[in-house]
Amino acid sequence: MASVFKPSYTAIDPATGERVRKRSRKWYVQYKGPDGRWKRKAGYTDREATRQLAADLERKACRRHSGLTDPCEDQLLRPVKAHVEDFREALRAKGNTEAYVSLTCGRVQAVFDGADVLVLQDLTGSAVSGYLQKLREDKKAAQTINYYLKAVRGFCGWLVREQRLPANPLAHLSLLNAKADVRCRRRHMAADEFGRLINATRTGEPFRGLSGPDRATLYLTAAYTGLRAGELASLTPRSFILDGNPPTVTVDAAYSKRRREDVLPLPAELTEVLRTWLAGRPAVERCWPGTWCKQASAKMMRQDLKAAGLEYKDAGRRQFDFHALRHQFITNLAASGVHPKTAQALARHSTITLTMDRYTHVSVSDLAGAMGKLPQMPSENSADFLAQPLAQTSDFSGQSESEPVAACQTEVDAGAKQNPLSDKGFVAIRRPATPIVFSEADGARTRNHRIDSPVL
Repeated sequence: MASVFKPSYTAIDPATGERVRKRSRKWYVQYKGPDGRWKRKAGYTDREATRQLAADLERKACRRHSGLTDPCEDQLLRPVKAHVEDFREALRAKGNTEAYVSLTCGRVQAVFDGADVLVLQDLTGSAVSGYLQKLREDKKAAQTINYYLKAVRGFCGWLVREQRLPANPLAHLSLLNAKADVRCRRRHMAADEFGRLINATRTGEPFRGLSGPDRATLYLTAAYTGLRAGELASLTPRSFILDGNPPTVTVDAAYSKRRREDVLPLPAELTEVLRTWLAGRPAVERCWPGTWCKQASAKMMRQDLKAAGLEYKDAGRRQFDFHALRHQFITNLAASGVHPKTAQALARHSTITLTMDRYTHVSVSDLAGAMGKLPQMPSENSADFLAQPLAQTSDFSGQSESEPVAACQTEVDAGAKQNPLSDKGFVAIRRPATPIVFSEADGARTRNHRIDSPVL
């Protein structure tokens, strides 16, 4: 049974310098844990409050020993910062980059700080949605808010898998419609505009250690392979196999976005450009070294667009930054008639929707060209036939609407005894140039039967 007590300890008396025995100001609890061992826990200065703590500890120990306790119970009162640090180590253990780990955990902690969540017990859907609403009031983009929500929902999913939470309290929160609030819209260039960009870049000024020809080759490689900036920055001459069948470029798994080695084919024209440009370069040195890919690629593109006399944003406020070269690659695939599944594989996207909706751009001229591929319209005679007045068409009975309806004549066929229908009470109704309709008397009801060929 749990007990409370005040332990004594030895201290030096400052007045006499002698060692004296003193008792603690706090009461302590001694109880037997679920493993059967005696444990000690500091209580309060109030004895009654410490007794209540002792009873609570003993009750929890008994329930845990019997297997009746919730494994998440002890985790609910831990500070969320401690859980976020554990989440950080779990992301690192999965092989994520330090930049991704830092960004994800930073978003999670930002949500908790803004929602005043100190311990897991405070983590509720209403608290998080309130903070997200503040972001909307601060004019944050819908996609940005979705990034925060995805990060914190992933964190809660990890807590559930680690048995730190019984259920995900944010599972019911849905993402915003990012398509209704697009802040960054990219575009593709026509062939002549892209040619002007490449020619102006070749003779341009150096940018962060990259010469004009280096940047021109970089843009061509990005636009004809779809590689991202970080993947291009990781390439060395050894990454290219230009004499293969087909020629290929390989991105190591450590630099690929999907964390696996990617081998992509190279177009013939790009292969020849790379063969000349790579000649004499050390095999182990980076092809495009420097810090250009770290939040400076857009600035580099602005410089070269200005030299080519091209606008960074068009009339529709769509921009052409470095990542737009990847849009250029996928849009050109679609314009060339490449099958969507093949385009998805070359883009290395997880879904065909991402390839077709976000990265494929269709212009009005493309739509006009598609309209020109429609089948030829019917001939003049067919058009005249379709233009005939409705009054000249026939109704369902086969009789022209422009002709008067002939009066119906009812008569009993002279050979009714030989007709098998006459025994069942059928009466023949004849109309000129119309199918024969028989009426059958069935008590108070009358049934009509239509026969397209006469039987009488």
